[in-house]
Amino acid sequence: MIAAHELGIPKDRFRVVDEDEAEPVIKELEHRFVRERGRTWWWEAFREMPTARVGFYDSSGWNHLTRIAPVDDSMLWLVVEDDPKFVLCEGSIEAIVSVIRECEAFEYYIVSKDMEWLICETHHDVVHALGLGVATRLNEIAANLPEKMRQVHFTNI
Repeated sequence: MIAAHELGIPKDRFRVVDEDEAEPVIKELEHRFVRERGRTWWWEAFREMPTARVGFYDSSGWNHLTRIAPVDDSMLWLVVEDDPKFVLCEGSIEAIVSVIRECEAFEYYIVSKDMEWLICETHHDVVHALGLGVATRLNEIAANLPEKMRQVHFTNI
């Protein structure tokens, strides 16, 4: 992604995964988190698991990602919707947030390498957190925001 290069993010902190390596990972992520194959928007068919879904009226959902994701220095998957395909990147949460901040609105999924959790932000400014830890943290963040800034759509914890 051009943003990572322009920000000077080192390749060991953020990289675009080549298509041959990306394809099986994307298929595995889709199988793990999505009920129906081949969807353009995975968030329309997430599997049942502990989930929180919060709309951010001020479009600030991306700004909370470092508080939603577990605090460690592990590398994560970033899946970017680039209709009709997906682009897979690998990076630290800090690098991923820096790239997201620099880009125009787009839908993305951040997933732990062990596929225990997923965080998504849609074009509707709704952040989804799948997996007990991330869902709990998103609920806690939403509970501490003014009503005019958020709407809790659904929780299943």
